[in-house]
Amino acid sequence: MIRLCGVLFAVTAALTVAADDKKDDAAKEELKKMEGTWLLVSGEDNGQMMPAEMLKTIKAVIKGDKLSIYFGDKAFEGTLTVDPSKKPKTMDTVMTADKKTGVAIYELDGDNFTICVGNKGERPKEFTGKKDSGCSLYVYKREKK
Repeated sequence: MIRLCGVLFAVTAALTVAADDKKDDAAKEELKKMEGTWLLVSGEDNGQMMPAEMLKTIKAVIKGDKLSIYFGDKAFEGTLTVDPSKKPKTMDTVMTADKKTGVAIYELDGDNFTICVGNKGERPKEFTGKKDSGCSLYVYKREKK
């Protein structure tokens, strides 16, 4: 009986590791699709639309799990983790300067990248940046080379 329990534990552990490996592989593949330079084309923060002049100064660069957000010449560095198995897909960022974790949902459709960030530490359930939503909604387009 003890031997059977040990075998069952080993099989369960192996299946868990295999599932985690598949999840890790899916996340790595998703990050690979995100690689590149993304130009902000619209932004709404709790009902406030970002001015067109400000949009022109913001871009994000993703390489592997590294994220750089540029506001003009000033860069903010961080790391990025994704879970494409969730519905909607989830994203967490940790910025190097303040070590705070940002929680978001996202959609990646070719050269279109939509991100909704929860501004109160809670992950959004829908894509909105409307007033009283507590969220910011950003739409990026991939920069053409």
